[in-house]
Amino acid sequence: MQSNYFYWLQLLFWSIVFTLITGTILLGRSLGEYEIYLAISLIGTTALYSCLSRHLYKKWIKGHSLGKEIAYFTLQSLMGGVAGVSAMITVVLLLGLWGFIPAVPREIMPQALSSMFWGNWLNMMSASLFWSIGYLLVVKVRQIYEVKEALASSQLDVLSQQLNPHFLFNTLNNIRAVILEDPEKARNALTQLSEMLRYTLNHQDGFNKPDKVSLSEELNITHEYISLCEIQFEQRLQFEVNVPEAAKTALIPKMLLQLCIENAIKHGIAKLPEGGIVSVVVRLQPSIDEALQNDNPGSICIEVINPVTTTPTYERLQTNESNTKLGIKNIQKRLKLLYNKSKQVASFTLNIEQNTARATILLPLEFAEEKGNRI
Repeated sequence: MQSNYFYWLQLLFWSIVFTLITGTILLGRSLGEYEIYLAISLIGTTALYSCLSRHLYKKWIKGHSLGKEIAYFTLQSLMGGVAGVSAMITVVLLLGLWGFIPAVPREIMPQALSSMFWGNWLNMMSASLFWSIGYLLVVKVRQIYEVKEALASSQLDVLSQQLNPHFLFNTLNNIRAVILEDPEKARNALTQLSEMLRYTLNHQDGFNKPDKVSLSEELNITHEYISLCEIQFEQRLQFEVNVPEAAKTALIPKMLLQLCIENAIKHGIAKLPEGGIVSVVVRLQPSIDEALQNDNPGSICIEVINPVTTTPTYERLQTNESNTKLGIKNIQKRLKLLYNKSKQVASFTLNIEQNTARATILLPLEFAEEKGNRI
């Protein structure tokens, strides 16, 4: 729970308690001025004690077993009631001593103090316990949320790392095949491979979104990937990109485009003796000008288009091509983990018609910092 929220909620809760207590007195009889002072001292002291309890909880108790935390807040609620009533009794005695209210006669003081203590202590203890239960519930819900966030982050890491082994194995085999006949080409390929691995393993951006990169960065690393694949496919592999300049700073999930292109090459180009063209087409929906006019954040649509040998339905492709199915699930899971928590709409579809496969990714339009004020 953030500190600012805590103190505002404290103020609201204890204001409600103050209103209920003084309102009850007012409905039963007239409310004297000194009774307002007593209520302020009673409730104010209990509220301050609850702040102290929270501070001690965060310092010494938080992270222990749930039973220990419940026992702690129960004890602190009992002590909070004692602190509040003690402050109120002190105010009563001082006001009587200074002549602001009639002093409590000595002969009935034990009975009067006992009556003041037990009734008000029960009220303050109950209020403090209720507040403690609410606070502990919020803390536990936050901890569950943080665990889910950490789990989602680890899942993203695992999904991203699924791309590397297969790609690395194929690339090293391709480099081994040309290392004797064309050493210069092999050296260049190793340089490109090292750049890709550095991007995959160490890349961090400056926008507090380590799982997203600008489209231009993703395209750069995609060109490196295509260059490595050309070692194997040579003229059979051609690559085309159609990207509007305004879209190059849009943020997309890291290595997502590379995975789509890897699937296009493996399940399309590799199975065609004559090879073919892998095309990347990017569109902004709506355009920048339309977005500014309509105050619509819009979306970015990325299509990867490639030829295939046959025209199976999408369902058959998912059933029979285990590797393709894994790639599709990888993309879908990553989009769900990255965007569902913020209620943003992101989708991936794969359609095959007339010997052409079309993978379509639709993402919320987000820009890197330098372009962030455009939408």
